[in-house]
Amino acid sequence: MKSHITTLLYIVLLAHTAQNMSMDGYLTTNNGVPLAPIEYIMHEAQPTKPFTWATPLDPAEAQISYDHAPATIQNTIDTMRNFREKNKTIEHRNYLFHGDYGIGKTMLAQAMAQAASTSDTTWHCALLRVSKYTEKYQSSASGHIVKKMKSIRAQNQPCVIVLDELTHITKNYGQEHNFNNDAATTVAAEMDTCNERNDIIIVGTTNNKSDIPEILNSRFGELGIIEIPMPSFDLRMDLINHLFQKEIQNQTLTDSHIKMIAKKTEGKGLRKIALDLYKKVVNEAQTRRRLEKKLAKQLGKSDEEIAALDQDGGYTITQADIDAVMATGPSWYQQIYETYCPSRRDIIKTLPITLPITIGIVGLGVTIWQLKKNQDNTNKQMKFSLEQAQKAAEQSAAQLKIATEQLNMQKQAKAEEWHWGWKAAGEVLRFAAYTTVQVILQKNQNDNTNK
Repeated sequence: MKSHITTLLYIVLLAHTAQNMSMDGYLTTNNGVPLAPIEYIMHEAQPTKPFTWATPLDPAEAQISYDHAPATIQNTIDTMRNFREKNKTIEHRNYLFHGDYGIGKTMLAQAMAQAASTSDTTWHCALLRVSKYTEKYQSSASGHIVKKMKSIRAQNQPCVIVLDELTHITKNYGQEHNFNNDAATTVAAEMDTCNERNDIIIVGTTNNKSDIPEILNSRFGELGIIEIPMPSFDLRMDLINHLFQKEIQNQTLTDSHIKMIAKKTEGKGLRKIALDLYKKVVNEAQTRRRLEKKLAKQLGKSDEEIAALDQDGGYTITQADIDAVMATGPSWYQQIYETYCPSRRDIIKTLPITLPITIGIVGLGVTIWQLKKNQDNTNKQMKFSLEQAQKAAEQSAAQLKIATEQLNMQKQAKAEEWHWGWKAAGEVLRFAAYTTVQVILQKNQNDNTNK
């Protein structure tokens, strides 16, 4: 009996839902005002995974981001630090960071939570990479994003929600990829709900702010739309000093090299510096260390000396590694051979002079050999062409001789035909004359007889 009642109630609920559903899949009130997508309601009924906050940044990197943040962001962070103690209202809680790819927009958004945290209050960061949601869920991406934002609110913790690559849920992107054009409206409604709390900051990031629809721009406001510029020289200096702090302390790198790196990285984003450049330098140092160990074994160094090369994680960054990566000087082969092969030091020192000359001589020899080879090929081709021409001439001469003989034969045959023709005609004429004479003589003879 109970199961029948449950089934009946379920049918009534479905009928009510269908009655209040618009054509585009939204639940509506009696006045037709959309409440939420039906797919979102269905997602909410599904069990959720345990919630986890974003992995914190390196504290030094977070501090660097705060030190070089725009004044508006610094003021907001200062208010976030004391909002509970002084019962302050955080006036602006929605921000849109826009700028070139890889300049540190997401890093700054994450740094806001760490920089605002104090001994009394911990601000968490929830990083939602919108592009991953659109790739995985496609047309239902906005429902999943809103679901995640709701679960963040349910934690009841001060937090910064980062909507990274927000362009992926805009109207233009949706039209190109057949997504729901109301995705931005759905996210904007959830932002309004989050803004009812004083301890939730929402930061969107985009490479192009013109792609953000008006309904989202209105949530950020003019004060909240902030352009993040390319890292300044001072910001690059602070980041590079942090990345190479061990080498600076060990005095394997000098301040002049740090400044040189900062100058050489002008126009590059923080991601290029932190990931590409630093990884290349580390790889250069590791490669150099492997060659050092190989040479040490070949030169019969002791096991203790070879084992010492595995200290500091198996590599130590030096100025030579920086020079090699930044292409400002010779590679690290000089340092290796001067360290492990003192007898060859003088030879190595002359390499900057002798090596270009040697390379030039080798290059000249290769050029001469190539020219001679090309000349030989040309001569062979000319000889072959001449032979072919001679053969063609001989064939033409033979064909001309045959044609001449055939022509002469035709002329001789024609002459013989004329000769026999004239001879036959003469015989005919001679026979005709003889016959005529005989007829005349016979006639005269007959006349004489009659007389």
